[in-house]
Amino acid sequence: MTIITPRKRPFTVRHHRKADGRSLWLYGRVPHVAEPLDEIVGYEPGGAHLRFHPLRREWLVVSPRRQSRTFAPTGGDNPLAAASPGGAPTEIPFADFEVAVFQNRFPGLSAEAESAHEVPWQTAPAIGACEVVVYTTDPTASMGTLEDGRRVLLLEALADRCRHHLEQGARFVLPFENRGPEVGATLHHPHGQIYAFPFVPGPQTAVAQALPTGMTCRANSIAGARGRGWSRAGTPRASCRLSPGSPTKAGSRRLPGAPALPR
Repeated sequence: MTIITPRKRPFTVRHHRKADGRSLWLYGRVPHVAEPLDEIVGYEPGGAHLRFHPLRREWLVVSPRRQSRTFAPTGGDNPLAAASPGGAPTEIPFADFEVAVFQNRFPGLSAEAESAHEVPWQTAPAIGACEVVVYTTDPTASMGTLEDGRRVLLLEALADRCRHHLEQGARFVLPFENRGPEVGATLHHPHGQIYAFPFVPGPQTAVAQALPTGMTCRANSIAGARGRGWSRAGTPRASCRLSPGSPTKAGSRRLPGAPALPR
């Protein structure tokens, strides 16, 4: 069963309940009405738990089942591709779409999280959400090659999902992209992910503690990124990096998060 949800926003959202119970959301400028084709099934929630690290004083996610996730498929298989009649099943059972978001088949955080087995350290259920965000049907594209309208739609979809998770009680929502095998990406189709945490991770906690001191990523970004509209992108100095060489984008004014991005 599928439901098309009208929104008083410049985009539409179609909700599709996948055959294994997971949710798929299709974002677009026009309503999506196509009939679904065959799709990948095999949802494996649970199995993960949180452990509190006594030395780092922060919660960590431990997810053994992530080792069984799809890894660098060969033979032309692409689980993030648009479906085709008679073709191999994919995660998105439609022949065309603009931006798609679906619940990860192998989540580290999920609403169905189980309690950890009895262990000699502090644990908690890994309650939260892990979602995959597919930017386009083009498997050779990247964030840099998308046309501007698609990038705007992608940001609107990310903000919409972040807003949903925060309203559901998430303490921190992280949309991100791992691209390339060097950083652990196992699928080459252009995509990102969204993690909704029941706690604020250590790096973000440190950033939040630094902001009241007056430090901002915008002030810390490279000078060459100045003067390019409402947002600025560049490789920040080491004091503002969350990982080596990572780019950052900062608004010209402080906002509480992705849901507050101006449209």
